[in-house]
Formats: sequence, structure tokens, C-alpha cells
Amino acid sequence: GHNALGAGKIYAQGAKLVDINLESGQMFKDDGWKYITSSFAENTLHFIGLLSDGGVHSRCNQLNQMVQQAAKEGAKKIRCHVLTDGR
Repeated sequence: GHNALGAGKIYAQGAKLVDINLESGQMFKDDGWKYITSSFAENTLHFIGLLSDGGVHSRCNQLNQMVQQAAKEGAKKIRCHVLTDGR
């Protein structure tokens, strides 16, 4: 991407970096995810962010994976607030 021009190597950024962390499962092991899991059973989980099938800044499968994992870990109420790119 434009943030790494001239770096001499490819750096995973943006949606690709999220993909890597979802595929490895690292996202669900990090402190941020662990912090919210204790609230799953009693509270509503809200996701807010970009949602697009364009694959540049976000990917639909990323939200799907996070919702599925949250449900698997006991989230009873999940709400998605999406920002679209107009496509």
C-alpha cells in the first residue's frame, strides 16, 4: 500500500492484516477480545465499522468470523452497525 512505498518489502496492512489475525486465531487470543468476552453472556455485543465486498478496507467475511466466534464463546445478543462505501 501507499504507506509502505519504497520500503523494499511487502507489509501486510489494513484488511489483509486482519485476515492474517483471523486465520491464525490470534485476534481471539489478544487482550482486547479477552476483555470483552466476560460480558458476552449478560450484555449486547456491538460491532461497528466498514463493511464492503470490495476487499480494500474491509471484507464481509471478517465480520462473519467475529460474529461466529462471539456466538461460540457465549454472546447472546449481537448487533452490527455497518458503514458502507456506497458500492
